[in-house]
Order: sequence, then structure tokens, then C-alpha cells
Amino acid sequence: MNNKQIIILFATVSNLLSCINNKSGESEKNIDNNYSVSLVIDNNVKFKLDEVSNFSPFSLQYIDDGDEQYLLTDNPNTISIDVYSFSKKKLIHRIFVNDNSTLLTNNIHGFRAINKDSIFAYKNFNMSPILIVLNDWKVKTRKMYKVINPKTQTVFFNHGSMTPSPSLIIENKIYFTELPIADISALIGTGYSPEMIYDYQKDTTYSSGMTWPSSYDNDWKDLFLYLKTHDDQGKVVYSWQGSHDLMIKTQDSIYQVHAKADDFEKQIQYASGKTIDDNLIESNQYSLVLYDRYREVYYRYALHGIPARDNDNQSRSHHDQPFSIIILDKNFKKIGETYLQAGKYNGKDSFVGKEGLYISNHNLRNYEMLGENIMSFSCFKLMDL
Repeated sequence: MNNKQIIILFATVSNLLSCINNKSGESEKNIDNNYSVSLVIDNNVKFKLDEVSNFSPFSLQYIDDGDEQYLLTDNPNTISIDVYSFSKKKLIHRIFVNDNSTLLTNNIHGFRAINKDSIFAYKNFNMSPILIVLNDWKVKTRKMYKVINPKTQTVFFNHGSMTPSPSLIIENKIYFTELPIADISALIGTGYSPEMIYDYQKDTTYSSGMTWPSSYDNDWKDLFLYLKTHDDQGKVVYSWQGSHDLMIKTQDSIYQVHAKADDFEKQIQYASGKTIDDNLIESNQYSLVLYDRYREVYYRYALHGIPARDNDNQSRSHHDQPFSIIILDKNFKKIGETYLQAGKYNGKDSFVGKEGLYISNHNLRNYEMLGENIMSFSCFKLMDL
């Protein structure tokens, strides 16, 4: 892949994963009164930042340790994983990932914690994970793996270890998003799987068997990414950007369930003749899917298209788009959908905690109200209608 291809791909992914945000602190509204639940803002959580902290982290992970809850973020300024305490609302540990053996000289390209004692970190644009073993949040040992793609026998490109699309760790296996160095549109419909599984105990890599939905045979050939989550039984759930259906992978099968946003009446399409950025802004599309193990529900983000330019012909961004959150029960029955206005929230930085669904308040349109000294999240709770 040459530098131009990498730049184009990086821009595409960055725009896609920027999810969506919100504008009005007023009460959010449920789309359909026939549903049984809605999401309602309960409170705001603010963490104090020091002078070298990253105020809008691109990688987040929540850990519930029983007596304490933690929020882990990446910090490119210090090449570290920063640990924040929910009870103290501030930084309590800084895990420095870089050393001579890990070669993380530029940045961390995402991380995934198994628990508070073991964390996988990734080098920039590399699928080979580094297992960091901790003792009281201090680095005890590091071990570097070499993940090999059996299709090409080369280390393959990774853009799937960040907050919106994390690498999943299920029973000693890491589920990776694979970005093949090829014409993506030529692979759709061929059975090619854009996901690999790495068994780090057996040191083997193999395909997950998941492939693009059938609707991608004709539409959205240039924007192919998917986001994913998993439940406590190892069921993996994929949300495709251009499909109304969720794809479910169990140990024995792969199947689809309908999970459409209420006002997404037309089949989502990629409009030819427009830039990727304009398509991302103007098209209805789907984004994050998160599993809430505390309440046994799934949240699927639906991004609502708007004109790519305002009345002054200025380009709009994802910060100007509204989005809704589809709520499904553990059997994937839709039980609610809550609509959020544009300009307030940053949906790409979302996570599920013990108290509810946390969404970052660091939207560009809301930036001056927050500043760089805090990291702020709104906590949404499920409410019966």
C-alpha cells in the first residue's frame, strides 16, 4: 500500500469512526410511543486532566473491578495508557507502554484490556499485539506477538482496536478487523472475510467466516467498515455501516437480525460522483453497537444524514449531525429508540458502565463550554415508558 492509499484510507476511516454528536441539552425524545424504554440523561461525569492528558481520547475502555470502576484512555502525548478512577474523578495511574522491546516509538494504535492486570496494546497500523502484564497498574512484563495473515503470509493492516471498533477478546482469541490491501469492491460477494481471529495461546490465525452482507453487492462498495461488540456468552454482534440488519456470529452459525432506525425508510446507498466526506454526511448510516451486560440490552447508533454544506456553502461535519440510539433486548427485539440532537455529544467516545451508557460531551460545537481541563461524559439510563 503506497502513502497515498494509506492517507485516503486513514481519512475514510477517521470520518467513519467519528460517529456523531448532539446539540441540545434538552430532554432527548423517544421516537415511537409503542416502545417500552427510552434513554434519559441521569448525570454528567467529569474527570480532571493534567497538563499532558489528551482531553478527547480516541480509545476508551471501562473496567468494573467490583469495589472500584476505572476508565482507561490512550495518551499519545506520553505514549501511555492512563487510568482514571470513577470515585476520585481523576487520573490515578499512567501505564507507560513504550520501551526498547515493544518498539511503540510513535503512538499506541488502540488497546484492549482483558482485566486490570492484563492489557493488549498495538503499534500504529499493526495487528501484532503486545501483552502487558501489570501488578497494581505497574508494568511487570511485556510479551510481543506476531500475528500472521494466512491469506497473504504478511502482517496485515489493523484499524480495529479503537473505541468505536475494538478488537474483541473472547476465550483467548482476538477478533481483528482486517483491512486487506486490495480493491475492496472486488472482494464483496466473493465470500472473502474482512475479519480474522488470532488464538494467542495456540499462536494461530484463521478467518472468522464473517463476510459482507448481501446488500453490499450493489451499494456502499467504497465504505465497507463494520463495528462490533460481544455478550458474556461469546456471541459477536456486527453493525454494518450500510445495512439495516445486525450480523450475529455464534460458535455454530452466522445469521442476521433486523435492527432498522425508524426513519431510515430507504435502503442506504453510496452515491457515486460525490466525495467520501459528502457521502458520510448526507447518507443515513449505522455506527457503533454496544452490549450492556448490566441491563442485557444492545445499543445501536444510527446516524442521520444532513446536507453536506450549509447555506453559506461551508462544509459540514459529523459534529453537525443528529443521531439516534436503537435499543434492543438480549434477543434482538427492538424495545426503544432515542433521538439526540446535533452539536453536543461525541458518539465515537461511548462506553457502557455500571450506571448506564456514557457518551462524551466533547463535540466540536460544544468545545468552548468544556475546554481542555476536563474529560466529560453524559450518563444515560434506561427508563420505562
